[in-house]
Amino acid sequence: MTDADDTLLILRPREPAAPMAQKDEAHDEDAKPKANKRRREIDISPLLQNRHQQAAPATSSRSTQRVNKTVAKDANKELQRLQKQFSVALNSYDLYEELYWEAVKEVDALRQELSESVIRMTKVQRQMKQLVQNQMDQLLQNEE
Repeated sequence: MTDADDTLLILRPREPAAPMAQKDEAHDEDAKPKANKRRREIDISPLLQNRHQQAAPATSSRSTQRVNKTVAKDANKELQRLQKQFSVALNSYDLYEELYWEAVKEVDALRQELSESVIRMTKVQRQMKQLVQNQMDQLLQNEE
């Protein structure tokens, strides 16, 4: 390095930094931090906490509003589409439910009719059996 007269200046070498103390105090969170002139720490957590409260620039606000309107329109269209789809599905479900209960009523009626038919057939079968028995008895009496 030279001065204003172009004279060579010899600077003393810098002293090396002192090694960090490895005491328990160095890791203690409650200990006061030692003053360090080279490094200055700034606590930015209050700035981060209030970030959402800061006003945005006017151009950003307009563009944000425009984007928000577009997003809201798209969301509204999607909501209407889903509502229509849900309405169609609900109507279809109601139709299927109605058809199901009609089929259940019809099956119940057929089951009742079948049950009555089985009862009638059982009665007819008993009568036929009785008639056959009577005819057999009569034939046996005639042979005697």
